[in-house]
Amino acid sequence: MPSSIVRNSCSSLWRALSNVWEALLSNVAWSLGNGHSVNFLTDIWIPALGPLCDFSQASPAAMSHVSFDSVLNDNGEWDIAKLATIFTEDVLPYILGVKPPKPRDGPDRCIWHWTNHHGFELKPAYDRCAPLALEDPDPLWNRIWKLQVPQRSRNDVVFTGDSTLVECALSRGIAWAQYYYDGWLQPLPATGKATIGGLLRDTTGNFIFGFSKFIGVTYSLHAELWSLNVGLQLAWDYGITFLHVQTDCKWVLELLHDPNVESCSISLVRSIHQFWRQAWYVDLIWTPRSGNKAADSLARLSNLSSFDLSLFHSK
Repeated sequence: MPSSIVRNSCSSLWRALSNVWEALLSNVAWSLGNGHSVNFLTDIWIPALGPLCDFSQASPAAMSHVSFDSVLNDNGEWDIAKLATIFTEDVLPYILGVKPPKPRDGPDRCIWHWTNHHGFELKPAYDRCAPLALEDPDPLWNRIWKLQVPQRSRNDVVFTGDSTLVECALSRGIAWAQYYYDGWLQPLPATGKATIGGLLRDTTGNFIFGFSKFIGVTYSLHAELWSLNVGLQLAWDYGITFLHVQTDCKWVLELLHDPNVESCSISLVRSIHQFWRQAWYVDLIWTPRSGNKAADSLARLSNLSSFDLSLFHSK
């Protein structure tokens, strides 16, 4: 995205946008698709970290050749050994928590920085940007706009600046004004070390195989999507043609059943949708958390010191 959109000759709307463009860019990140539009080092594609160039331990000469292609192995997965020569150990889990770019995932997409589903929401946007626009807010203005008085009275106060009208409006409003408190405080959902797990059974309920894996640092929603993505890949490689999938995350169901799933801002959702379109039948339904205890137990078996996939087969 351009760093500035200022023009000498433009409409009032474009001029207004150019005035807030810098603030907008600070709140926008990238969701990786094929990786063609994103600079590996300078663009923000890990919202919790920001640009990776700030975390490099390699020399500037070595960094000049780093790109997505240079840190992927022959299978298109993250090359952990190569990444370890560039970044400190505490940064690696954040990188590995993001699905690597693949050609089939389509173009990269701009996303909103401050929600774990990457969709724009007005309240997080206001809570995030308001402090930038109002560095020293006047408490009196806040009181005026919260008054439950006729709009005409409020307008008189705002447009005349008459202090007598201000006190009058406040005194009229105080008797029946209500204060609404919103406890939502943190615009960025918490991230943490995430492990995933799952198991495959046949039609009679017999265990076929299970898996567990430490995927790095990510959001809880993305951990659910990672588990589904890895499980679908394993089932496909195993030769399954009819697959009944159960998940205890209703949010995953909503994302994957959305009519616009192909344009979802989360790359893992687009990848899972691609699996669905292959030559097999996949059915995804919700199950209570109590019915998913086996998969949860497998996820807890993950080794937090290794990013390797652990497979468990029936005897």
